[in-house]
Amino acid sequence: MEITFTHTGGGKDWVYVLRDDGTPLRWPWPSYGTELPGDLLHYVVETRLGLRHGFWGLVADGVNFGYLSEAADRINAGVAPDPGPEVDLVEMVQVECVVQALGGDTDADCLELVRQCCALRGVPVPGVLSEEAIGLLRTEVRDLAKRWRALAAGRSLVLSYSR
Repeated sequence: MEITFTHTGGGKDWVYVLRDDGTPLRWPWPSYGTELPGDLLHYVVETRLGLRHGFWGLVADGVNFGYLSEAADRINAGVAPDPGPEVDLVEMVQVECVVQALGGDTDADCLELVRQCCALRGVPVPGVLSEEAIGLLRTEVRDLAKRWRALAAGRSLVLSYSR
């Protein structure tokens, strides 16, 4: 699957997706200026940690985007999402916990924040998560943030997602 994150320089940035089956999707999100968009943070966490059933994995699987978008908003707000037919949202919740914890002062702080968030939301901590994994993840996020900030209006980051 190909994902294009486009920085418009205006009030909305865009995500364009081309699923492996040829299905296109696109959606706007409010511009975060020079900050990484949430969907891009989720991409980094999912791919770095090998979580294949987070938001992007479910998009790749062809799960209804409207359902996923609503579920993601609820998870981000700390509210349990409505269960979908045959859709396991555990990894979406785990990814959100990791994303929210990335602002911790140290890698150890981030890991503890993930543990607390996962416990609060009733999901296990991702098995591959460690202080070292958090450190590598934070480095990748910083590097990608530099690339995002360097984009001129109308330019894009094109990333590949593979299962």
